[in-house]
Amino acid sequence: MDPVHVQPVQSLTPDPRSRARTVVAVAIPVVLFVAFVAAGVLGRTAAGPGTRFAAVETPDPASGPLATPRTPDTAPEDPRPTSASIPTATMGLRVRSVGEILDLRAAGEIGREVVAVAGWLTIPAVGDCALPDGVALSVAERDVLCQRETILADDALPILAVEHRGGLVSLRDPGRHLRPQAIPGVELASVAGRQFMGNSTELRPRRVVIAGRFGDTRLAECRPPATGCDETFAIERVIWVDGEPQVRRTGRYPGLAGMQLSGKVRWHIVDGAMQHGAIVLSEMVVPRDELGRFDPDADRVVPDRVRGTVWYVRTLLRTRSYGSVSGEVGWAVIEDATGFVLAAEPDGRSASVR
Repeated sequence: MDPVHVQPVQSLTPDPRSRARTVVAVAIPVVLFVAFVAAGVLGRTAAGPGTRFAAVETPDPASGPLATPRTPDTAPEDPRPTSASIPTATMGLRVRSVGEILDLRAAGEIGREVVAVAGWLTIPAVGDCALPDGVALSVAERDVLCQRETILADDALPILAVEHRGGLVSLRDPGRHLRPQAIPGVELASVAGRQFMGNSTELRPRRVVIAGRFGDTRLAECRPPATGCDETFAIERVIWVDGEPQVRRTGRYPGLAGMQLSGKVRWHIVDGAMQHGAIVLSEMVVPRDELGRFDPDADRVVPDRVRGTVWYVRTLLRTRSYGSVSGEVGWAVIEDATGFVLAAEPDGRSASVR
């Protein structure tokens, strides 16, 4: 659903000025080459025939000034996060520390709007859940379909370690921290794999920036008749990991990985459904019958008679007046076969079907 990017190209039609530039461009290298040869001859003459010159090292492209330094897997990490290495803003949101988020929440200055928080993320394990018919899931499938608990702290000291039997043991009290819940559709496997360093049994927290919010009704502990989930934090999107922005990809329900999509679900359809010029947080391609696993509210709105594959898209909305990020979340359910919007929020319209 990404828009098409058009790259500007230089005109192929020459004009007198372009011919003049061509002559100059050809002449300059010739003059420089002659000067280089002359300097080399003079240099050798001045140094004398018996002088040895130090060899000039050819720099390794991997170690150039634009390359990312490679750190050995066994190298210790600095547990003190530096503000210079963490984005100060993302998607129009100010990036705050865990401590700042907790303080603002306690003061009542953060409600259920989306916030961006930076910290060190520990992923204890991929959660366990099953398909409706009781079929067991692989680790990759559980990563897509199960709700998973994580630990987000302001320092990089390991919190958990793996026991010899595969269980986890606590290494320390994490102090002030969040326990963000990854809702089905939030991919964490690529981050979890970075926690293992050599032969160490410790889970090494990864430095991240995530977007999320408190009191998300999609969480299992927030669904009726459950109460008191206002302090539970849900991950909407993993934005940045270990200095690398994370590219948003379309998630697919297990079994749909090889499915040929219609191509009719485009950004302008989502944009029209949201009516806000929103920022996409996540998008999942799922069977209509499994929509409730990702969003019970959306599942209730879309008629049961709808069949086939649908897109479930979540967005970060903008304000109507100034175009800045509002912190509110919108969503749309779109039929893949037709590109028809089955339901959308926050415009409040009920689902309509052809």
